[in-house]
Amino acid sequence: MLQSGLLIRNPVCPVCPFHLEETCDGAEEAADILRFPNKNRPDCTDIRRQIAYFKDLARNRPEPVFDMLAIPDLPPFIPVLEGGLPAELALPTGQLYGVGLRTVLSKTGRVKPSSAARLRESLRLPTDARLCLISSCDDRRIENFWRRSLELDSWRALASLRFEFVTGMTFSVWSDNPRFTQRYNIDRNFSSFDHFAGLGVSVVPIFFCTRDADFRFIRRWLQDRPSVRAIGGLAQFHKSDSSFARFLEGMDRIRQEAKRDLHLFAIGCATQERISEVFRSFPAATIVTNKPIRKGASGHGFEDDLTSGKRPDMQRAEIIRESLALFTRICEGYCSGLKLLDLAIQDSDRHFGQMALPGFS
Repeated sequence: MLQSGLLIRNPVCPVCPFHLEETCDGAEEAADILRFPNKNRPDCTDIRRQIAYFKDLARNRPEPVFDMLAIPDLPPFIPVLEGGLPAELALPTGQLYGVGLRTVLSKTGRVKPSSAARLRESLRLPTDARLCLISSCDDRRIENFWRRSLELDSWRALASLRFEFVTGMTFSVWSDNPRFTQRYNIDRNFSSFDHFAGLGVSVVPIFFCTRDADFRFIRRWLQDRPSVRAIGGLAQFHKSDSSFARFLEGMDRIRQEAKRDLHLFAIGCATQERISEVFRSFPAATIVTNKPIRKGASGHGFEDDLTSGKRPDMQRAEIIRESLALFTRICEGYCSGLKLLDLAIQDSDRHFGQMALPGFS
C-alpha cells in the first residue's frame, strides 16, 4: 500500500470504467499512479487507452450465466498430461486426466485438435478417455487465443473436445502490475467462465485477488451463482512459505465470503509439504500437476517424500506409472485425514512396488 503521507490521488480514477463499476477502490500502489513501461499492459494514466481496452472487454463479454451445470465429483489428484509420452505407456482408462492449453492451442492461439478423438489419440488414450481442460499456459499463446477467439469460434472449438469440465482462463494478474491491467485480466477470466458455461460446459472458476475490492466482487459473483461449488487457484507461482500461506489464506477468505463450503482446485502444487498444507486448509481439495508426467518423461522418479531423482535402470513408462500411483496414494491419504507421519509409517511397512493402486500396476 502507498503510505498515507505519500498518497496521491489519480485524476483518471473518477472516470475509469472499473471505478464506475465499483470493482476498484482507486490508487493503492505506486504502479496505480505511474506510467507503466510495458505498452502491452494498460496502466492507470491514459484514459484513451483504458477506453480502448474496455471496449475490447465489452465486445468479448458473453451473456452472464448464473446457473451452470454441476461439476462432477472431483478426485484428490488429477495428473496433467502432455504430448510426447512414451509409446509403450498404457494409462488406465477409467482415470480422470487434465490437459493444459499448451496441448490444445498452437502458438498463434488456434485450437489444434480437429476432434475429441484426435486429442485423445495424441495423448495415447482411448477415444472415450476422461479429460478436463486446465485453461492455463504462457501469456503469448493465451493472448493470441483471445485476440481471434470470436473470429475463429474458438470457445466452441474447445467445448467440442468433450471435456468433463474446464477451468476458467488464467490471464495473468500480477501484484506489481497497474490496477487497470489487473482488473482487465480479472474480467477476461470471468468472461471465459461465461463463454464455457454458455456452451453447456461445467466450469471451475479461477480466482486472483490482489485487493479488497476483488474479494468483494467475488463475494457478489458467488452469491449470484449458488451452483458454483469448486474454485481454483494457481499455486505454482507461490514459491516461498509466506507466499503460499497467503495464497491459502486468500482462498479461505473467498470461502468465507461465499458463506458455503467450496472445493479447492489447486493447480501446480507438487511437493508433499504443499500438498499437506492444501488438505489441512481444504479437506475437500484436488491437487493438479504435470510433475509426475514431466519428470517421468525425462527419466526421473520420486521417493516417498516426493523428492525426485534419476532412474537410469527403469523405462520411462514404468517410472510414470509408479509416479502417478504414488501421487494418487499420497493425495488420497491426506484427503482421508492422514497426517505426514501416518503416511511415513505406512511407507515403512510396504515395498514401493506394492503401493500401486488398481490399474497402475
